[in-house]
Amino acid sequence: MNFFKSRPWLTGILIGASIGLLIYWLNRDSDAVRQLKALERGPRTMREYQESEVEKIRYEMSEAGTKRIVGELTFEQKLALLRDKWSKHIDKGYMQVKMLEEIMNLCKKERPDDWVACTNELAGAAFPNLSDKLFNQLSSLVRYNDWLSRNKDKLDKMSRKDRQKLLNEMRGKLFGEENAKDIWANEIRVEALRNTLEDMKEAKGKDLSTKLSAFKNSLNENFGDQAKAYVERHQQELTNAVLTAVQDDLKALSPTQQKHALRTIRTEMGMDKAALERWDALDYERQNRWATGKNYLAEREKLAANPGGNSEAALNELRQKYFGAEAEAIATEEAEGFYRYKGEQRIGLE
Repeated sequence: MNFFKSRPWLTGILIGASIGLLIYWLNRDSDAVRQLKALERGPRTMREYQESEVEKIRYEMSEAGTKRIVGELTFEQKLALLRDKWSKHIDKGYMQVKMLEEIMNLCKKERPDDWVACTNELAGAAFPNLSDKLFNQLSSLVRYNDWLSRNKDKLDKMSRKDRQKLLNEMRGKLFGEENAKDIWANEIRVEALRNTLEDMKEAKGKDLSTKLSAFKNSLNENFGDQAKAYVERHQQELTNAVLTAVQDDLKALSPTQQKHALRTIRTEMGMDKAALERWDALDYERQNRWATGKNYLAEREKLAANPGGNSEAALNELRQKYFGAEAEAIATEEAEGFYRYKGEQRIGLE
């Protein structure tokens, strides 16, 4: 200790060296970026291949009745499968990135120390006319994934809107604005829809029909002629999202008005008559269940206020009165501190 006290300059040097070493470790390239830079410095020639190898791919039927490949694939056979799967839409940036991600996963298993070059080799050989574009996409993708990994903690702590803004900025910087919009087109559309739902939830002074119209307009603006197909694929998810966004509006309505509003929302989400009737029945059942639960809690409070009335035997009798076969489950929940009917019902959802 005295040695360092008598030599403060040495302490300063050691602290400076430690800080410098920390900065180096924080900023050093990841393995993926090192591989990419090595490939940029020394591009490799594309391998020659024999088209006749494609005919040697062997298939068999699995127990599930699907066709699967037998044995290891040759380089040529991998190219053939890539072309067959991706050639119809390979001109689109989104499809290029999806294909590259698929090849990356394959190459990470087969050539973990050289997977970036492996990915570029397969992609470029499969689509030689797009080899330069595919390499640029691969370069951007490697750097983007590296940035995501380095900034994971920061991104996790951000609000959804701020995080999306930062992601969009980084994507535009690495991939180019138009290319990024193509690659993440669906995510951008979905994000716009989420923003509409948040606006619906926070909007004051607007009636439910106005909010529902705003949601439909957002669907049409962002998905265009694909809007109907998108709703069909995500019908229940979207219905639940709309119901969540308009909970305050629904709770301000009478039971009869609620029923009409729920039917209107589900109809707009494309549900047919049979589905609407099933939901009507479920809503009625849920309403009765919550009414029962609230009555139980009110009587439970009276028991608690009555000296000696809050015994376990009295509570069991009360649960049996209101819940019958469910009484035991309710007792278990309450023993763990959970009272399922203590909060507010989410109309149309529970």
